[in-house]
Amino acid sequence: MTVSDAVFRSRWVGLQADRKHLRSAAGMLGVTPASGPLSAFENAANALREGLSIGPLEIGLGLGLGWEYSDANSNYQATTPSDDSSFFAAPSLSLKYNREIGPWSVSAAYGGGMMYYQNPNYTAAGTGNQRNPFSQTLALAIAHLGTRHLLNLQATGSYGTGLNVVAGENTTTVTIAATLDWKYTLTPFTDIGAKVSLNNSLNNFGGGSGSTSTTSGNLGSFSAGSYADWFATGKCRVRFDVSAGQQTQALSQQSDTKRSYAQVLTSVKYDITEKFDIDAGLGARYVEAPQTIAAEYVGLLPVYQINVAYNPTEKVGLFGSFSLLGNDIRPNFNLGGFWQPRVNTGLALSIYQNQGLSLTVSQQSQISRGAVITLSQKFFSKANVSLSTGWQQTENLSLTQNGTSSQQAGQTFSYGFATVTMRWDFTDWAYWQGQLYYATGNNNASSYNSASGENTPESRVSLSFNLTF
Repeated sequence: MTVSDAVFRSRWVGLQADRKHLRSAAGMLGVTPASGPLSAFENAANALREGLSIGPLEIGLGLGLGWEYSDANSNYQATTPSDDSSFFAAPSLSLKYNREIGPWSVSAAYGGGMMYYQNPNYTAAGTGNQRNPFSQTLALAIAHLGTRHLLNLQATGSYGTGLNVVAGENTTTVTIAATLDWKYTLTPFTDIGAKVSLNNSLNNFGGGSGSTSTTSGNLGSFSAGSYADWFATGKCRVRFDVSAGQQTQALSQQSDTKRSYAQVLTSVKYDITEKFDIDAGLGARYVEAPQTIAAEYVGLLPVYQINVAYNPTEKVGLFGSFSLLGNDIRPNFNLGGFWQPRVNTGLALSIYQNQGLSLTVSQQSQISRGAVITLSQKFFSKANVSLSTGWQQTENLSLTQNGTSSQQAGQTFSYGFATVTMRWDFTDWAYWQGQLYYATGNNNASSYNSASGENTPESRVSLSFNLTF
Protein backbone atom coordinates (compact mmCIF):
# COMPACT_ATOMS: atom_id res chain seq x y z
CA MET A 1 0.00 0.00 0.00
CA THR A 2 1.48 3.33 -1.11
CA VAL A 3 0.24 6.89 -1.51
CA SER A 4 0.80 6.59 -5.27
CA ASP A 5 -1.61 3.65 -5.45
CA ALA A 6 -4.25 5.30 -3.31
CA VAL A 7 -4.26 8.64 -5.13
CA PHE A 8 -4.08 7.18 -8.64
CA ARG A 9 -7.03 4.83 -8.03
CA SER A 10 -9.14 7.17 -5.88
CA ARG A 11 -11.92 7.34 -8.50
CA TRP A 12 -11.82 3.71 -9.68
CA VAL A 13 -14.96 1.68 -9.08
CA GLY A 14 -15.76 -2.02 -8.98
CA LEU A 15 -13.70 -5.06 -8.00
CA GLN A 16 -9.96 -4.42 -8.19
CA ALA A 17 -8.87 -7.99 -8.77
CA ASP A 18 -5.16 -7.20 -8.95
CA ARG A 19 -5.00 -5.34 -5.58
CA LYS A 20 -6.99 -7.25 -3.00
CA HIS A 21 -6.26 -4.97 -0.05
CA LEU A 22 -6.18 -1.56 -1.70
CA ARG A 23 -9.74 -0.28 -1.42
CA SER A 24 -9.75 1.03 2.15
CA ALA A 25 -6.68 3.21 1.62
CA ALA A 26 -8.39 5.90 -0.42
CA GLY A 27 -12.00 5.37 0.64
CA MET A 28 -12.89 4.52 -2.93
CA LEU A 29 -16.42 4.59 -4.32
CA GLY A 30 -16.27 0.97 -5.45
CA VAL A 31 -18.83 -1.64 -4.57
CA THR A 32 -18.24 -3.64 -1.40
CA PRO A 33 -20.58 -6.00 0.47
CA ALA A 34 -22.48 -4.63 3.44
CA SER A 35 -24.78 -6.21 6.03
CA GLY A 36 -28.25 -5.67 7.47
CA PRO A 37 -31.91 -6.60 6.74
CA LEU A 38 -34.25 -5.00 4.21
CA SER A 39 -36.84 -7.73 3.94
CA ALA A 40 -39.08 -6.07 1.34
CA PHE A 41 -36.41 -6.55 -1.34
CA GLU A 42 -34.31 -9.45 -0.06
CA ASN A 43 -36.00 -12.19 -2.08
CA ALA A 44 -35.68 -10.29 -5.36
CA ALA A 45 -32.03 -9.44 -4.71
CA ASN A 46 -31.14 -13.03 -3.80
CA ALA A 47 -32.92 -14.37 -6.88
CA LEU A 48 -30.96 -11.96 -9.08
CA ARG A 49 -27.69 -13.02 -7.50
CA GLU A 50 -28.44 -16.70 -8.02
CA GLY A 51 -29.29 -16.03 -11.64
CA LEU A 52 -25.93 -14.35 -12.16
CA SER A 53 -24.00 -17.52 -11.20
CA ILE A 54 -23.22 -20.00 -13.97
CA GLY A 55 -21.53 -23.06 -12.50
CA PRO A 56 -18.09 -21.99 -11.20
CA LEU A 57 -18.52 -18.52 -12.75
CA GLU A 58 -19.86 -15.78 -10.47
CA ILE A 59 -21.09 -12.58 -12.13
CA GLY A 60 -21.45 -9.42 -10.07
CA LEU A 61 -23.15 -6.15 -11.00
CA GLY A 62 -22.87 -2.81 -9.26
CA LEU A 63 -24.32 0.66 -9.66
CA GLY A 64 -23.57 3.84 -7.78
CA LEU A 65 -25.67 7.01 -8.14
CA GLY A 66 -24.53 10.21 -6.52
CA TRP A 67 -23.18 13.75 -6.51
CA GLU A 68 -19.61 15.04 -6.32
CA TYR A 69 -18.03 18.44 -5.64
CA SER A 70 -14.40 19.39 -6.24
CA ASP A 71 -12.61 22.73 -6.07
CA ALA A 72 -9.99 21.57 -8.60
CA ASN A 73 -11.63 23.52 -11.44
CA SER A 74 -11.88 26.82 -9.57
CA ASN A 75 -8.30 26.46 -8.32
CA TYR A 76 -6.69 26.64 -11.74
CA GLN A 77 -9.15 27.94 -14.32
CA ALA A 78 -12.03 30.37 -14.55
CA THR A 79 -15.29 28.48 -14.15
CA THR A 80 -18.77 29.18 -12.97
CA PRO A 81 -19.82 27.65 -9.62
CA SER A 82 -22.05 25.18 -11.47
CA ASP A 83 -18.94 23.60 -13.03
CA ASP A 84 -17.52 22.63 -9.62
CA SER A 85 -20.00 19.80 -9.09
CA SER A 86 -21.86 17.11 -11.00
CA PHE A 87 -24.22 14.19 -10.56
CA PHE A 88 -22.67 10.88 -11.56
CA ALA A 89 -23.45 7.24 -12.33
CA ALA A 90 -20.92 4.50 -11.59
CA PRO A 91 -21.77 1.10 -13.16
CA SER A 92 -19.44 -1.84 -12.54
CA LEU A 93 -19.05 -5.50 -13.48
CA SER A 94 -17.14 -8.32 -11.79
CA LEU A 95 -16.42 -11.91 -12.83
CA LYS A 96 -14.97 -14.63 -10.60
CA TYR A 97 -14.06 -18.17 -11.67
CA ASN A 98 -12.63 -20.98 -9.54
CA ARG A 99 -12.28 -24.62 -10.56
CA GLU A 100 -10.17 -27.69 -9.81
CA ILE A 101 -9.69 -30.36 -12.47
CA GLY A 102 -7.57 -33.25 -11.27
CA PRO A 103 -4.10 -31.90 -10.43
CA TRP A 104 -4.96 -28.53 -11.99
CA SER A 105 -6.50 -25.56 -10.24
CA VAL A 106 -7.64 -22.41 -12.01
CA SER A 107 -8.68 -19.10 -10.45
CA ALA A 108 -9.54 -15.95 -12.37
CA ALA A 109 -11.17 -12.62 -11.56
CA TYR A 110 -12.11 -9.53 -13.56
CA GLY A 111 -13.40 -6.17 -12.41
CA GLY A 112 -14.30 -3.09 -14.41
CA GLY A 113 -16.18 0.13 -13.84
CA MET A 114 -16.71 3.71 -14.91
CA MET A 115 -17.52 7.05 -13.28
CA TYR A 116 -19.79 8.99 -15.64
CA TYR A 117 -20.27 12.67 -14.76
CA GLN A 118 -23.50 14.24 -16.02
CA ASN A 119 -22.11 17.81 -16.16
CA PRO A 120 -19.84 18.05 -19.28
CA ASN A 121 -18.01 21.05 -17.79
CA TYR A 122 -17.04 19.19 -14.60
CA THR A 123 -13.43 18.15 -15.25
CA ALA A 124 -12.07 17.42 -11.77
CA ALA A 125 -10.95 13.96 -12.93
CA GLY A 126 -9.24 15.39 -16.02
CA THR A 127 -10.20 16.24 -19.57
CA GLY A 128 -10.69 14.17 -22.69
CA ASN A 129 -10.79 10.42 -22.06
CA GLN A 130 -9.87 11.04 -18.41
CA ARG A 131 -12.99 13.09 -17.60
CA ASN A 132 -15.10 9.98 -16.99
CA PRO A 133 -12.58 7.55 -15.42
CA PHE A 134 -12.82 3.97 -16.71
CA SER A 135 -10.85 1.17 -15.09
CA GLN A 136 -10.55 -2.59 -15.35
CA THR A 137 -8.38 -5.16 -13.60
CA LEU A 138 -7.65 -8.85 -14.09
CA ALA A 139 -6.08 -11.59 -11.97
CA LEU A 140 -5.24 -15.14 -13.05
CA ALA A 141 -3.72 -18.10 -11.18
CA ILE A 142 -3.07 -21.56 -12.66
CA ALA A 143 -1.36 -24.31 -10.67
CA HIS A 144 -0.42 -27.95 -11.28
CA LEU A 145 0.34 -30.11 -8.26
CA GLY A 146 2.14 -33.41 -8.77
CA THR A 147 3.48 -35.97 -6.35
CA ARG A 148 6.84 -34.21 -6.12
CA HIS A 149 6.45 -30.92 -7.97
CA LEU A 150 4.41 -27.71 -8.03
CA LEU A 151 4.02 -25.46 -11.07
CA ASN A 152 2.35 -22.12 -10.42
CA LEU A 153 1.53 -19.24 -12.80
CA GLN A 154 0.16 -15.95 -11.49
CA ALA A 155 -0.62 -12.89 -13.59
CA THR A 156 -2.33 -9.55 -13.04
CA GLY A 157 -3.22 -6.65 -15.29
CA SER A 158 -4.89 -3.27 -15.01
CA TYR A 159 -5.99 -0.34 -17.14
CA GLY A 160 -7.08 3.02 -15.78
CA THR A 161 -6.58 6.75 -15.47
CA GLY A 162 -5.67 8.95 -12.52
CA LEU A 163 -3.19 11.41 -11.05
CA ASN A 164 0.27 9.84 -11.06
CA VAL A 165 2.01 11.40 -8.06
CA VAL A 166 5.52 10.37 -9.12
CA ALA A 167 5.14 11.44 -12.76
CA GLY A 168 3.35 14.63 -11.74
CA GLU A 169 0.57 14.41 -14.31
CA ASN A 170 -2.74 12.76 -15.07
CA THR A 171 -1.82 9.45 -16.66
CA THR A 172 -3.48 6.59 -18.50
CA THR A 173 -1.65 3.45 -17.43
CA VAL A 174 -1.63 -0.20 -18.47
CA THR A 175 0.25 -2.56 -16.14
CA ILE A 176 1.08 -6.23 -16.64
CA ALA A 177 2.79 -8.51 -14.12
CA ALA A 178 3.38 -12.25 -14.39
CA THR A 179 5.33 -14.80 -12.36
CA LEU A 180 6.02 -18.47 -13.14
CA ASP A 181 7.29 -20.68 -10.28
CA TRP A 182 8.41 -24.30 -10.38
CA LYS A 183 9.44 -26.38 -7.36
CA TYR A 184 10.60 -30.01 -7.22
CA THR A 185 11.21 -32.12 -4.12
CA LEU A 186 14.44 -34.11 -4.45
CA THR A 187 14.50 -35.56 -0.94
CA PRO A 188 12.56 -34.93 2.28
CA PHE A 189 15.23 -32.34 3.13
CA THR A 190 15.99 -30.80 -0.29
CA ASP A 191 14.01 -28.83 -2.87
CA ILE A 192 15.07 -27.19 -6.12
CA GLY A 193 13.17 -24.60 -8.07
CA ALA A 194 13.11 -21.88 -10.71
CA LYS A 195 11.28 -18.58 -11.11
CA VAL A 196 10.64 -16.15 -13.96
CA SER A 197 8.93 -12.78 -13.51
CA LEU A 198 7.90 -9.98 -15.85
CA ASN A 199 6.56 -6.48 -15.11
CA ASN A 200 5.62 -3.79 -17.58
CA SER A 201 4.00 -0.36 -17.21
CA LEU A 202 2.78 1.61 -20.25
CA ASN A 203 1.93 5.25 -19.54
CA ASN A 204 0.43 8.05 -21.60
CA PHE A 205 0.33 11.46 -19.98
CA GLY A 206 -2.55 13.91 -20.03
CA GLY A 207 -1.09 16.25 -22.61
CA GLY A 208 0.92 18.44 -20.22
CA SER A 209 4.22 19.81 -21.44
CA GLY A 210 6.08 18.70 -18.29
CA SER A 211 9.79 19.40 -17.96
CA THR A 212 10.85 17.43 -21.04
CA SER A 213 7.70 17.38 -23.21
CA THR A 214 7.45 13.65 -22.60
CA THR A 215 4.07 12.29 -23.72
CA SER A 216 4.53 8.59 -22.94
CA GLY A 217 6.71 6.35 -20.84
CA ASN A 218 7.32 2.60 -20.79
CA LEU A 219 8.97 1.00 -17.76
CA GLY A 220 9.75 -2.72 -17.72
CA SER A 221 11.63 -5.35 -15.78
CA PHE A 222 12.45 -9.02 -16.30
CA SER A 223 14.19 -11.52 -14.03
CA ALA A 224 14.88 -15.25 -13.98
CA GLY A 225 16.65 -17.51 -11.55
CA SER A 226 16.94 -20.85 -9.82
CA TYR A 227 17.40 -21.94 -6.23
CA ALA A 228 18.14 -24.90 -3.97
CA ASP A 229 16.66 -25.32 -0.48
CA TRP A 230 18.03 -27.39 2.37
CA PHE A 231 15.81 -27.93 5.39
CA ALA A 232 18.34 -28.23 8.17
CA THR A 233 15.62 -28.68 10.80
CA GLY A 234 11.86 -28.36 10.95
CA LYS A 235 12.32 -24.67 11.73
CA CYS A 236 15.33 -23.74 9.60
CA ARG A 237 15.66 -23.49 5.81
CA VAL A 238 18.86 -22.54 3.96
CA ARG A 239 18.51 -21.28 0.36
CA PHE A 240 21.13 -20.70 -2.34
CA ASP A 241 19.77 -18.47 -5.12
CA VAL A 242 21.21 -17.44 -8.50
CA SER A 243 19.37 -14.88 -10.65
CA ALA A 244 19.71 -12.28 -13.39
CA GLY A 245 17.50 -9.55 -14.79
CA GLN A 246 17.11 -6.32 -16.70
CA GLN A 247 15.34 -3.01 -16.08
CA THR A 248 14.32 -0.80 -19.02
CA GLN A 249 13.10 2.76 -19.51
CA ALA A 250 11.70 4.04 -22.82
CA LEU A 251 10.43 7.64 -22.89
CA SER A 252 9.11 9.49 -25.91
CA GLN A 253 11.58 12.01 -27.38
CA GLN A 254 14.39 10.74 -25.10
CA SER A 255 17.04 8.02 -25.21
CA ASP A 256 16.35 4.57 -23.77
CA THR A 257 17.92 3.35 -20.53
CA LYS A 258 18.84 -0.23 -19.59
CA ARG A 259 20.24 -1.67 -16.36
CA SER A 260 21.19 -5.37 -16.15
CA TYR A 261 22.36 -7.47 -13.22
CA ALA A 262 23.44 -10.97 -12.17
CA GLN A 263 23.54 -11.97 -8.50
CA VAL A 264 24.02 -14.78 -6.01
CA LEU A 265 22.33 -14.78 -2.62
CA THR A 266 22.45 -17.14 0.34
CA SER A 267 19.64 -16.80 2.87
CA VAL A 268 18.42 -18.47 6.05
CA LYS A 269 14.79 -18.58 7.16
CA TYR A 270 14.26 -19.47 10.81
CA ASP A 271 10.95 -19.90 12.64
CA ILE A 272 11.84 -18.71 16.12
CA THR A 273 8.31 -19.57 17.29
CA GLU A 274 5.05 -20.41 15.54
CA LYS A 275 4.27 -16.68 15.54
CA PHE A 276 7.69 -15.15 14.92
CA ASP A 277 10.00 -15.84 11.97
CA ILE A 278 12.97 -14.16 10.30
CA ASP A 279 14.48 -14.52 6.81
CA ALA A 280 17.91 -12.96 6.19
CA GLY A 281 20.32 -13.21 3.26
CA LEU A 282 23.66 -11.89 1.99
CA GLY A 283 25.41 -12.07 -1.38
CA ALA A 284 26.89 -10.19 -4.32
CA ARG A 285 25.75 -8.80 -7.68
CA TYR A 286 27.24 -7.36 -10.82
CA VAL A 287 25.36 -4.41 -12.36
CA GLU A 288 25.93 -3.18 -15.90
CA ALA A 289 24.43 0.02 -17.37
CA PRO A 290 26.11 1.61 -20.43
CA GLN A 291 24.61 5.05 -19.76
CA THR A 292 25.52 5.16 -16.06
CA ILE A 293 28.66 7.10 -15.14
CA ALA A 294 28.33 7.15 -11.34
CA ALA A 295 30.56 4.30 -10.12
CA GLU A 296 28.44 3.68 -7.02
CA TYR A 297 25.57 2.36 -9.17
CA VAL A 298 27.46 -0.17 -11.36
CA GLY A 299 30.06 -2.91 -11.09
CA LEU A 300 30.44 -5.45 -8.30
CA LEU A 301 28.11 -4.53 -5.42
CA PRO A 302 26.76 -6.21 -2.25
CA VAL A 303 23.20 -7.53 -1.89
CA TYR A 304 21.28 -8.23 1.29
CA GLN A 305 17.77 -8.75 2.59
CA ILE A 306 16.01 -9.23 5.90
CA ASN A 307 12.33 -10.01 6.47
CA VAL A 308 10.69 -10.27 9.88
CA ALA A 309 7.09 -11.23 10.69
CA TYR A 310 5.45 -11.34 14.12
CA ASN A 311 1.82 -12.28 14.70
CA PRO A 312 1.32 -12.75 18.47
CA THR A 313 -2.48 -13.00 18.18
CA GLU A 314 -5.17 -12.98 15.49
CA LYS A 315 -5.75 -9.31 16.33
CA VAL A 316 -2.16 -8.07 16.05
CA GLY A 317 0.37 -8.43 13.26
CA LEU A 318 3.74 -6.78 12.57
CA PHE A 319 6.06 -7.17 9.62
CA GLY A 320 9.19 -5.54 8.27
CA SER A 321 11.55 -5.89 5.32
CA PHE A 322 14.82 -4.23 4.35
CA SER A 323 16.71 -5.08 1.14
CA LEU A 324 19.16 -4.01 -1.56
CA LEU A 325 18.86 -6.37 -4.53
CA GLY A 326 19.12 -6.54 -8.31
CA ASN A 327 19.13 -3.10 -9.95
CA ASP A 328 18.45 -1.17 -6.73
CA ILE A 329 20.51 1.96 -6.15
CA ARG A 330 19.14 2.62 -2.65
CA PRO A 331 17.73 0.26 0.02
CA ASN A 332 14.04 -0.63 -0.04
CA PHE A 333 12.11 -1.03 3.19
CA ASN A 334 8.54 -1.75 4.24
CA LEU A 335 7.34 -1.64 7.83
CA GLY A 336 3.73 -2.24 8.74
CA GLY A 337 1.19 -3.82 10.96
CA PHE A 338 -2.44 -4.12 11.93
CA TRP A 339 -4.27 -3.97 15.23
CA GLN A 340 -7.86 -4.99 15.90
CA PRO A 341 -8.52 -4.22 19.57
CA ARG A 342 -12.25 -4.89 19.13
CA VAL A 343 -14.37 -6.77 16.61
CA ASN A 344 -15.58 -3.52 15.04
CA THR A 345 -12.33 -1.52 15.29
CA GLY A 346 -9.28 -1.80 13.06
CA LEU A 347 -6.00 0.07 12.57
CA ALA A 348 -3.45 -0.52 9.77
CA LEU A 349 -0.11 1.20 9.15
CA SER A 350 2.45 0.99 6.34
CA ILE A 351 5.80 2.83 6.13
CA TYR A 352 7.82 2.26 2.97
CA GLN A 353 10.62 3.24 0.62
CA ASN A 354 10.68 2.00 -2.98
CA GLN A 355 12.31 3.01 -6.24
CA GLY A 356 12.18 2.84 -10.00
CA LEU A 357 13.37 4.54 -13.16
CA SER A 358 11.74 7.92 -13.77
CA LEU A 359 8.63 8.22 -15.91
CA THR A 360 9.59 11.68 -17.17
CA VAL A 361 13.41 12.01 -17.36
CA SER A 362 15.79 9.62 -19.10
CA GLN A 363 18.63 8.00 -17.13
CA GLN A 364 17.17 9.04 -13.79
CA SER A 365 15.77 7.11 -10.83
CA GLN A 366 13.12 8.18 -8.37
CA ILE A 367 13.13 7.12 -4.70
CA SER A 368 9.71 7.31 -3.02
CA ARG A 369 9.27 7.11 0.74
CA GLY A 370 6.06 7.54 2.66
CA ALA A 371 3.44 6.24 5.06
CA VAL A 372 -0.25 5.31 4.96
CA ILE A 373 -2.47 4.82 8.02
CA THR A 374 -6.10 3.65 8.04
CA LEU A 375 -8.52 3.56 10.97
CA SER A 376 -11.93 1.91 10.65
CA GLN A 377 -14.84 1.72 13.10
CA LYS A 378 -18.28 0.12 12.89
CA PHE A 379 -21.25 1.46 14.88
CA PHE A 380 -24.67 -0.08 15.57
CA SER A 381 -24.11 -2.95 13.05
CA LYS A 382 -24.97 -0.68 10.09
CA ALA A 383 -22.75 2.41 10.28
CA ASN A 384 -19.11 2.28 9.16
CA VAL A 385 -16.58 5.11 9.41
CA SER A 386 -13.01 4.98 8.10
CA LEU A 387 -10.19 7.51 8.14
CA SER A 388 -7.18 7.18 5.82
CA THR A 389 -4.24 9.51 5.50
CA GLY A 390 -0.91 9.28 3.75
CA TRP A 391 2.19 11.26 2.84
CA GLN A 392 4.88 10.53 0.26
CA GLN A 393 8.15 12.23 -0.71
CA THR A 394 9.91 11.47 -3.99
CA GLU A 395 13.60 12.17 -4.61
CA ASN A 396 15.11 12.42 -8.12
CA LEU A 397 18.57 10.84 -8.56
CA SER A 398 20.59 11.15 -11.77
CA LEU A 399 22.46 8.05 -12.96
CA THR A 400 24.67 10.15 -15.25
CA GLN A 401 25.45 13.79 -15.86
CA ASN A 402 24.83 13.65 -19.61
CA GLY A 403 21.83 14.85 -21.59
CA THR A 404 18.45 15.18 -19.94
CA SER A 405 19.47 13.27 -16.82
CA SER A 406 20.56 16.44 -15.02
CA GLN A 407 17.03 17.87 -15.15
CA GLN A 408 15.31 17.65 -11.75
CA ALA A 409 18.30 15.75 -10.31
CA GLY A 410 18.56 16.28 -6.56
CA GLN A 411 15.05 17.71 -6.27
CA THR A 412 12.42 16.29 -3.94
CA PHE A 413 8.67 16.78 -3.91
CA SER A 414 5.94 15.59 -1.59
CA TYR A 415 2.25 14.73 -1.78
CA GLY A 416 -0.28 13.99 0.94
CA PHE A 417 -3.94 13.06 1.22
CA ALA A 418 -6.57 12.50 3.89
CA THR A 419 -10.05 11.05 3.45
CA VAL A 420 -13.01 10.29 5.71
CA THR A 421 -15.60 7.80 4.47
CA MET A 422 -18.97 7.22 6.15
CA ARG A 423 -21.23 4.34 5.08
CA TRP A 424 -24.67 3.19 6.18
CA ASP A 425 -25.64 -0.39 5.25
CA PHE A 426 -29.30 -0.86 4.40
CA THR A 427 -28.71 -4.49 3.45
CA ASP A 428 -25.89 -6.67 2.17
CA TRP A 429 -26.45 -5.29 -1.33
CA ALA A 430 -27.45 -1.65 -0.78
CA TYR A 431 -25.71 1.12 1.13
CA TRP A 432 -25.30 4.89 1.31
CA GLN A 433 -21.83 6.41 1.34
CA GLY A 434 -20.41 9.88 1.96
CA GLN A 435 -16.80 10.91 1.52
CA LEU A 436 -14.61 13.90 2.33
CA TYR A 437 -11.25 13.95 0.52
CA TYR A 438 -8.35 16.39 0.68
CA ALA A 439 -5.02 16.29 -1.20
CA THR A 440 -2.14 18.71 -0.75
CA GLY A 441 -1.05 18.78 -4.37
CA ASN A 442 2.55 18.44 -5.49
CA ASN A 443 5.09 21.02 -4.29
CA ASN A 444 7.37 20.66 -7.34
CA ALA A 445 5.49 22.66 -9.96
CA SER A 446 8.37 22.40 -12.44
CA SER A 447 7.56 18.72 -12.97
CA TYR A 448 3.98 19.57 -13.91
CA ASN A 449 2.21 21.33 -16.67
CA SER A 450 1.46 24.29 -14.41
CA ALA A 451 -1.49 25.35 -16.57
CA SER A 452 -3.33 22.18 -15.60
CA GLY A 453 -3.34 23.12 -11.92
CA GLU A 454 -2.52 19.62 -10.73
CA ASN A 455 0.09 21.04 -8.36
CA THR A 456 -2.60 22.83 -6.32
CA PRO A 457 -4.51 21.38 -3.34
CA GLU A 458 -7.88 19.75 -3.94
CA SER A 459 -10.91 19.30 -1.69
CA ARG A 460 -13.57 16.81 -2.76
CA VAL A 461 -17.00 15.83 -1.39
CA SER A 462 -19.15 12.98 -2.70
CA LEU A 463 -22.48 11.41 -1.72
CA SER A 464 -23.77 8.21 -3.31
CA PHE A 465 -26.27 5.38 -3.07
CA ASN A 466 -24.79 2.04 -4.12
CA LEU A 467 -26.25 -1.30 -5.22
CA THR A 468 -24.24 -4.54 -5.47
CA PHE A 469 -25.47 -7.83 -6.93
